[in-house]
Amino acid sequence: MPDWLTAPLHEVLEFREGPGIMAVDFRSHGVPLIRLAGLKRGSDLLTGCNYLDPVEVERRWKQFRVKEGDVLLSTSASLGEVAVAGKSHEGAVPYTGIIAFRPRDERILPEFIPHMLTNVTFVQQIQAMGVGSVMKHFGPSHLRKMTVTFPASVRDQRAIAEVLAALDDKIAANALVANAATSLAAAHYEALAERSTDVRALGEVASTALGGTPSRSVPEFWVHGTVPWLASGKANEPRVLTPTAWITAEALASSASKMMPKGATLLAITGATLGQVARLEIDACGNQSLIGIWHEDQGMNDWLYFAVQQQLPELLKHATGAAQQHVNKQNVERLLVPLPATDVLELWGQVARPLLDTAAAMDQQALHLAQTRDELLPLLMCDRITVRGVEDSAAAMT
Repeated sequence: MPDWLTAPLHEVLEFREGPGIMAVDFRSHGVPLIRLAGLKRGSDLLTGCNYLDPVEVERRWKQFRVKEGDVLLSTSASLGEVAVAGKSHEGAVPYTGIIAFRPRDERILPEFIPHMLTNVTFVQQIQAMGVGSVMKHFGPSHLRKMTVTFPASVRDQRAIAEVLAALDDKIAANALVANAATSLAAAHYEALAERSTDVRALGEVASTALGGTPSRSVPEFWVHGTVPWLASGKANEPRVLTPTAWITAEALASSASKMMPKGATLLAITGATLGQVARLEIDACGNQSLIGIWHEDQGMNDWLYFAVQQQLPELLKHATGAAQQHVNKQNVERLLVPLPATDVLELWGQVARPLLDTAAAMDQQALHLAQTRDELLPLLMCDRITVRGVEDSAAAMT
């Protein structure tokens, strides 16, 4: 059995948070600026990225550029999401709210760092350290107070990392299928949208709802709830399968939050998640940084998911605010979207619906695989399972 050690994080890992960069510094091409969307499981690290002028990066932000193997951790909105920079991501700059980690010395194998940061004991520290009433976050100052647990032997670290990687490979394969299915649906939308001559304001053709947050000063609102509630970080997920929290019916009634149906489009309108779009795969309500968009017709619902994404550049022209940019509900409702004719909508539904269902099914299976993977490490730590046992579990799952 491996011998496990617990040490202050800053003694075994180097870390640096990405810089705060204003939207006026964004360019149409250049050095990628990694956003929170890229850290979601199954996403490429450059998903939803912006771009920066290479000359400005060299002058102002070169110390933040990532190297292959760097481990990135989200510290805002979607707390605790972890991703690893690959060769194609070298030189990219993480945005504020993302912290890059490397081993401080030879005690830690780089490949084991993701498992240190997703270990349940570390996740509990993240949740305890998270501050903020609207958007939970933490930073380097909090990390200096945290600890990490790891096998004393690098050989044991490597054995565990290699075994758990089998599950990661299956998760990645599912993500490829889900992304391919969504891309096919997007291509079909673009082909049909080009032929649509009817253009309307989004608010004329769809229902929209701005969210809200029940009072945190009433603990009963957040205990033993039955209503799914979403924080703004959920907009970073292509498809929302699970809620951020469960609130009570009384909490929903007391807040500005409204229920949104499965199939609705979720749009973030504030801060780090501004402009991120997700698809709801559950009925849920959300916070005040989220707007839900939906139509009673399922085919039109699917259509609007892609129409909103197509119009994001236009929407972001209306963003205001210095420290935290945002758009408002009226900006969203005024977006002009193409509408298909009835026969075109029927054709669209026949093609898009199976593709979107496939993407959701792949994500659901990947979620189950990830949960299994994350449960195995604590079992190893308390000697309830051996590395060979993990190998057997991984083989059974894949």
